[in-house]
Amino acid sequence: MSRSATLLISRQGLYPTRNTPWIAGCLEALSSLASENVRVVSSFNVSTWNAVTALSSHLDLSLRLIVPCESSSDYFRKKSWAEEQFDLAGKDVVWDSLICQGMSAADCNRRRDETVVGLGQLLLPISIRPKGIMDRLSHAAQNEGKSLDRRFAVPYQVRRTNIAYQISENQVSDEIKTLDDAYLIHWTRTCNSVWPGERLIDYYRDVINSERYPRRAINTLLRIVDMRRLIASIKNMPQNTPTVSFSALAPVEAAPLMRWRSRYRQMSFEPYGIGIRKSVAEDAGIRPVIYYDKGDNLPDNAEPWLTQSTGSISDWTAEKEYRYRGDLTLSSFNDDDLVLFVRTADEARFVHEKTGLSTKSFIS
Repeated sequence: MSRSATLLISRQGLYPTRNTPWIAGCLEALSSLASENVRVVSSFNVSTWNAVTALSSHLDLSLRLIVPCESSSDYFRKKSWAEEQFDLAGKDVVWDSLICQGMSAADCNRRRDETVVGLGQLLLPISIRPKGIMDRLSHAAQNEGKSLDRRFAVPYQVRRTNIAYQISENQVSDEIKTLDDAYLIHWTRTCNSVWPGERLIDYYRDVINSERYPRRAINTLLRIVDMRRLIASIKNMPQNTPTVSFSALAPVEAAPLMRWRSRYRQMSFEPYGIGIRKSVAEDAGIRPVIYYDKGDNLPDNAEPWLTQSTGSISDWTAEKEYRYRGDLTLSSFNDDDLVLFVRTADEARFVHEKTGLSTKSFIS
């Protein structure tokens, strides 16, 4: 019977790359196990376990995967999801359910971590926060006589967030200042994890092949152009209706709304977007949002997906939002009706050369 091994990794910061110490240590440890008769114990639903599972699959290692779930039917649904996300169909995987029915998310996560660590005969600390959960579990395992292989351990680094900025008025370029509201603009931002419709294994494959975080806003914009498609989202949408959002604000008016949102650990949006000439966009079915005071009834005959309360803290009317229902295919628009926005002049030159589309920079 093969031995089982568990990698010990505390919660980590956003935006990993191949040079991020915990990613490099994780990949090195798993690569060392590839030549041994070892089954890696792992799980998912948090970035560190996701990384271990994805990279183990990438290296074709045997896995024992713990599936936190509410019930038997939920287990089969999540097992199917994990097979797709981590490209596990047909691979050597032992599946175990961890029923968390009636438990809080925090308690289920704690049981998941205890279970994964408890099943590992060999423990490989990678990046452990002092006095954290993994630190406690590793000490408990040592007291039980388990061996710890510290060859791949790296010092724990306090989680940092480095994609947070504002564009001040004196930074805005003349071409942005003089551009009016002739376009409806879909603004984008850095993704904290996968792109819409992307598998976790493809995300982590890009991470280990990139010296810069591969899901920055500029990468997201280039993907939109490459796909010629804006993917709808149900996030914060009425009745969970998939929509694509736009703003009718002139770019210079949008700049003050680009800010860091600590609650969501991301920018509201960044100076990266694609604009569609307003007249053409409206003909394609992109329609203005109808605002109403919170607490009032919806306007008569209003379609719910096209409505938005004015807000009790923020005034959402300031965004002058438009929406399109479902995914929007960009191939139906002429290139002359599209314009791209990026942060710097160097990026504008790079993006224009790569896409052939008119590209404007916020900063000269």
